[in-house]
Amino acid sequence: MSTSDEREEAKERRDAEIEFIQSAYSHEEAYILNGDIIRILQLPVNNNDDVVKIELRLQMPEGYPV
Repeated sequence: MSTSDEREEAKERRDAEIEFIQSAYSHEEAYILNGDIIRILQLPVNNNDDVVKIELRLQMPEGYPV
């Protein structure tokens, strides 16, 4: 497989992963920002209505996931 083919395959797979994220999660749970996946987690604190909001930024380099 040539480098060009590998780049194209990686791009297609990244695009498919982004499409899945957008269809599987609401915008409040996850979204795409400048090609990064932003995942929002809200975790309960002390068994009451308080929550801690955590934002994870997942980057996909050009060669990911090939």
